[in-house]
Amino acid sequence: MYPQTKFFPVLTLIITGLFLLSVTTTPVRALTVSEERELGDEFVKHAREAYAFVDDPFVNDYINRLGQKLVAAFPAQPFDFNFYIIKNPVYNAFAAPAGHVFIHSGLISAMDSESELAGILAHEIAHVYCRHISEKIEKSKKLSLATLAGITAGIFLGSGALAIGSAAAGQAASLAYSRQDEQQADQIGVQYMAAANYNAQGLLTMLKKIKDKHWFTELEVPTYLTTHPGTDERIVYIDSMLASDRYRPRQPQTPENEADFRLAWTIITATCDDADLALKQMKARIDRDDKDALAHLGYALALSRKARHAEAIAHLYTALDENVFVPQILTTLGITYVLTGNYEKALKILEDIPETPYWDYKKQFFQAEAAENTGQPEKSIALLEDIISKKPDYYNAVYALGMIYGRHEQPSQAHYYLGLYYHNIKDPKNAMFHLQKALDLTDDPERKKEIKDLMTSSGKDNRRTPPNKSTNIRNLSKLKFF
Repeated sequence: MYPQTKFFPVLTLIITGLFLLSVTTTPVRALTVSEERELGDEFVKHAREAYAFVDDPFVNDYINRLGQKLVAAFPAQPFDFNFYIIKNPVYNAFAAPAGHVFIHSGLISAMDSESELAGILAHEIAHVYCRHISEKIEKSKKLSLATLAGITAGIFLGSGALAIGSAAAGQAASLAYSRQDEQQADQIGVQYMAAANYNAQGLLTMLKKIKDKHWFTELEVPTYLTTHPGTDERIVYIDSMLASDRYRPRQPQTPENEADFRLAWTIITATCDDADLALKQMKARIDRDDKDALAHLGYALALSRKARHAEAIAHLYTALDENVFVPQILTTLGITYVLTGNYEKALKILEDIPETPYWDYKKQFFQAEAAENTGQPEKSIALLEDIISKKPDYYNAVYALGMIYGRHEQPSQAHYYLGLYYHNIKDPKNAMFHLQKALDLTDDPERKKEIKDLMTSSGKDNRRTPPNKSTNIRNLSKLKFF
């Protein structure tokens, strides 16, 4: 059983705010593709401020590979699609303007096959393809994009959202996708699912699961039902579509597809669900089949969330005995050894892992931690700087680099990266403290300009306020990785 979050149900609020703009029926301005991109970027920025996102290199690579495979089956579109998984047990998925598609971890945990995931993603891609939300905005009063972005920010960040929702409470039926929108997205989504060789039975199965959840949970109606109306009619409609050869895949998916899905499902369920529930789920899988390598991996991930690292290591070795060809097992083993302080063993494991088709920045991060703790600070710094150059939004690396520079008596660099870290996580008090220190210590004109720009962005409070106690963390073990 999960508690409601303060952002639940967020999509209802988002669509409420956007659809409230459409109370006039006369289109005054059209939303261009460029404007829709700008609005989509603002949407994503505020979503990142409101939610925790799944930050696993394999999982993020997998969801985007699957999403792009489905997008490729659609006609050419003006947007670059991006797919995100939100850490939230609520059953929900939604599409933002300009090809940003979000799915909650709780919905993925309820799935049993890749076709079910493909069905949900194809439906959301179809909403973007049909520009359902964008059409509502196009019918709005003449408002600037800045105003639209401000409404979106209010929806995510506080009272503005509540005010909008309250004002529109009596118009609930018109403030979400219409049944016609849903039917069109289903028809188009199912058509292109088949073109991508996925069985649309997956979408039908997921709709039934979402509907069934309403009957045996004490929570409110699943968010997906309130934001994607007409579920009963959709089930009947999709079922009738499946009788036609037009909506059947030409060839089945390969076992490799399901293997990737099972691995992604394991990581998501073990690391995003309630920790106690994740332990029970993974233990039940082991009890059913003690040779299931992924069950042991999932159980180890869940154990690590409880700091039961020794038990986790034992299960990871069992997983390796059953399937040594899953790099994520070795990566998790190396990370777990870092968390136990066995840095030499961790470094050997992490450095020996074969290259993966995706860039595993998380593995590289822990290599850096292991290197620094085995007397190789130069290697550690090089690894962290490489991460920051390729993925500047991986803020753990920014923090770690600042701490390492501090431990090795390079205060200018230490304060700069710690200031950058606190700036990134929107902690202006600590950001200003460290940035002012960095400004005082550096002689580099370009660095001085960059620091001043950051200070301006952080509010430019030049008072030398002592940092919060969190600044005094002396190792990375208190940062959350599982």
